[in-house]
Amino acid sequence: MVLPLYQENSFVSNYASGNMGLVFERFFNKFDAGYNKIQADRKIEWLRQFNKNIGDQKILESFANQQCLLTKALGGEYRVFDTAYHFVTGMGYSHPVENGFAWHPILGVPYLTGSTIKGMVRAWVENWEDDQSDKDRLLQWFGSTSKNPTEISYESQTGDIIFFDAIPTEPVKLVTDIMTPHMGRWYAEGDQINNIDSDAEKIPADWHDPIPIPFLVVEKASFLFSVAPRNPTVMERTNIDQVIESLGLALEWLGAGAKTASGYGQMISNDKHDLVIAGKSLEEQVRIEVDSWSDLKITENIGKNYNKIIKSKGKVWWVIAMKHLSETKADLINGWSKEPKGSLKKKAFNKLKKSHNEL
Repeated sequence: MVLPLYQENSFVSNYASGNMGLVFERFFNKFDAGYNKIQADRKIEWLRQFNKNIGDQKILESFANQQCLLTKALGGEYRVFDTAYHFVTGMGYSHPVENGFAWHPILGVPYLTGSTIKGMVRAWVENWEDDQSDKDRLLQWFGSTSKNPTEISYESQTGDIIFFDAIPTEPVKLVTDIMTPHMGRWYAEGDQINNIDSDAEKIPADWHDPIPIPFLVVEKASFLFSVAPRNPTVMERTNIDQVIESLGLALEWLGAGAKTASGYGQMISNDKHDLVIAGKSLEEQVRIEVDSWSDLKITENIGKNYNKIIKSKGKVWWVIAMKHLSETKADLINGWSKEPKGSLKKKAFNKLKKSHNEL
């Protein structure tokens, strides 16, 4: 590749650190002198620089922990899933090596967008969960009763569920895979056949020579998947555990990303991951402490000690506590609404209502 650069400004051949997604998307340098052809071996050579662990451990841990805290603060749930086989995402993106790759713009690691996850879960619910594929469920979870807006019974709204981007919890091992299509010209130019004799190379047949096409894949990784209700109003009518269950089944049986028909993208839940254990431990600790409160202490803690508890234990702790109390002490809390204005119980009810609105 001919570039008007001085020797000291030539391309760096070994990127020890930094955003490898930026390198992949912006610094391809294996064109020929005419910028119109790339040999297959040069594509493979260039992709090999990505065949290593990608991502910074501390940054990924920090990002994952923040996402877990945000998810819990919103009243949502998260799970960690391990890849069962290779995983590839973003193959449809344009790139000189013919197959793109989806890189997180900040973390520089492969990831799944929230919209992709939402579509995968919807496909599972619509096609495989017969008892849950009613229009009300589709409208509530995903925001529409059908993907076809021309249907007579079509309805749409803002979906109740937020699907977060799925990000790796630790550095990801990337490798180069190869596909060998025999009928590449048929796929690319099949609609341009005018004469069978002159366009014989475009006709689909098994005697054509295979053309090796390299592409990047994730060899092994653990991904954090998070979902949450869009606001406190929908929190009461949304079963987040049911959404998580459908997500897990979709990842296990359908797979995520590209080439799922070839077994790519299937993932298995990892309940022993540190993030999952830490999250469950916090919930259990909160439940044990809150269950020890008397009815009077519940009233005092919500009506008078709200700010003190938030300051000492944190808002995530408070959210988990209020969610647990809403489930186990619903009759007590609902009774507060009928108390006289200015009473401690009425203050507790208003404070609880206000805290939900703030979240």
